[in-house]
Amino acid sequence: LLKFVLAAIISGFLLIPGPVLVHSFKNVLRHVAAVRAEAFVDLAGATIRNVSRGVIGIAVLQALLSGVGLLFIGIPAAGFFSFLVLLLGIVQVGPSIVLIPVIVWTWFTMDTLTAALFTAYMIPVNLIDNILRPLVLAKGLSTPMPVILVGVIGGTLVHGMIGLFIGPIVLSIVWQLLIVWTRDQREYLI
Repeated sequence: LLKFVLAAIISGFLLIPGPVLVHSFKNVLRHVAAVRAEAFVDLAGATIRNVSRGVIGIAVLQALLSGVGLLFIGIPAAGFFSFLVLLLGIVQVGPSIVLIPVIVWTWFTMDTLTAALFTAYMIPVNLIDNILRPLVLAKGLSTPMPVILVGVIGGTLVHGMIGLFIGPIVLSIVWQLLIVWTRDQREYLI
């Protein structure tokens, strides 16, 4: 949690000079990889945007939808459970740890119709990240979805919250370098 707060603070400070930093980074990379420097910086930016939308955006959506369901049937501490759904969605654990026990609790404490309706509502809310996240992560990127997904999961496991963004960026750029390298090799052979 401390890493997340620290990353949010640093991101806030970097948000204002962001465009200038991107331009400077492109200038530096032009000296290293003149032909494809801008493409790699743009790829990194697109990957960061898609991961932010795909992970944080979907976690917020899940937390809001679960909060509405929890409030509607009167679950005590609905706000706390919604916050846990948000937190677990961001750290890539998923909301099942919170929502399944709540669903089971409703079956023991509420009438059958209410529990059935709540279960029918919460199961899609619980699974929405499995459907929407791959669509949002891959939108507009030339990197295949499995590469992005492996980067998100592997980066999070190895480096925590910051790895959530570093993993897919590194794998996307490595993937693009591999594609360029294999294309260049074929062009020289022909």
